[in-house]
Amino acid sequence: MPSSDHRDRPARPLVGFGPIDLFCLFAVVPLLIAAGILIIEGVASIGIVFLVLALLVLAFDSWVHRPDPR
Repeated sequence: MPSSDHRDRPARPLVGFGPIDLFCLFAVVPLLIAAGILIIEGVASIGIVFLVLALLVLAFDSWVHRPDPR
């Protein structure tokens, strides 16, 4: 009879990131386009903010879809 105790299983480290959901690109692509336009137009500081926001959305989406260690 299998027990519900998990002490006999080896501990697996928590994986930090997983695959990126393709629907995430609906938020990321416009941010990247806006960042590129702003950087080209000479408003680089705001363009860099948009670029960082796009990267944060990707990182958060990948973190949410990380594999379950159980």
